[in-house]
Amino acid sequence: MAMKIERAGERNTIDRRVARTRGLLQDALIALIPERGYAAITVDDICQRANVGRSTFYTHYADKDALRSATIEAHLRS
Repeated sequence: MAMKIERAGERNTIDRRVARTRGLLQDALIALIPERGYAAITVDDICQRANVGRSTFYTHYADKDALRSATIEAHLRS
């Protein structure tokens, strides 16, 4: 069962497309961690799962650690 993070607060402050893309990336990370473990996950793995390109990933996050931090923050807000 996949965990979904509530992002209602984000939708009020950022473009819906940005919120959607970030949500896809965060959900991909959450789905991959139990399968492979955080250390084994690559940015390519995340992009494939989220169905976005690497350049899109790097438009939103500096690296997978930044994605992890944003995902944890979003989870704590929800």
